[in-house]
This record gives sequence, C-alpha cells and structure tokens, in this order.
Amino acid sequence: KYEDRCSANLQRSGLGASVKVVPSVFNAWCVDLISPMLQLLRYAMMPKFSAPSGAPEKYIVLSPEHLPIKPFGVIRAELGKHPNATDFCLYPTGDWATARADKRTLKVVGSNWMVLSRTDAESLTGAMPKPTVAAPVAVPPVEGLTLEDFDCKHC
Repeated sequence: KYEDRCSANLQRSGLGASVKVVPSVFNAWCVDLISPMLQLLRYAMMPKFSAPSGAPEKYIVLSPEHLPIKPFGVIRAELGKHPNATDFCLYPTGDWATARADKRTLKVVGSNWMVLSRTDAESLTGAMPKPTVAAPVAVPPVEGLTLEDFDCKHC
C-alpha cells in the first residue's frame, strides 16, 4: 500500500538490494486475493528477475499462515526434480460451491498456496486481466457463470 515506506524499511534492514517492492493493487480478503497474486507473478517473471535462459523456474504462492518447515535448499531441490509440474491443493468436494441456478455446476475451491511452472504462470497471467489499484480483477466467466452465481461457503 505504501511503496515508499516499504522501500525505506527494506533499505534500513539491509534487504533493499535483494527485495523488490511492486506497485500495490486492489486486495481484500474474501473479495479479491487474485489481483495481488497476479501482480507478484507478473513482476517475478520480468526478464530482470528471471533465471538465466533455459533454467527451470517455479513460482511459489503462499498465504500468510503458511510456513515452510524444510530449508530452502531442500525445497528447491525437490521442486527442481519436476521443472514443468504445477502443484496446488483442492478442498474436499463438500467445500465446493454450487451454482444457484442449476445446483449441478460446481465452483472448485482450492487453498491459497500453489507452485506454478513458468509455462503455467505465463498462461495464467496471460489469460487474466491486469490488476489495478481501483477494483478487483474481473475473473472471466466460465460457461457464462461468474463468481456471483455461486453460494460461497468460505466467505
């Protein structure tokens, strides 16, 4: 939200050279957490932050309550074994939302963590609108349905 303050704090902590503060976008719990994720992915994939040409890249998205319990080197080595794989966690089907109109169409609900391959991160950011600070990202409808067509159990 306050890029200049964040940058100043990072400089004071000695992390300023190794951490990039990206421009803020709209975010609100249970309204839009997609915009900040897309913003971070777009910046992480910029050439100046990317791995050398040909090196596999993975993008890990965690929510605030996630804490890695293994050292970074172990996690990196494990993820590197499958450079083109994308991983995510889906909630049990009882947590999925159903469309109000037909009660057969489901909105699959997943965790706020994921590991994306470079190819899948590019597909995701390419298919979604660019986030803005003013409003939530407009998730494209699937088969004519939007998020408002579902009874959400989590928010």
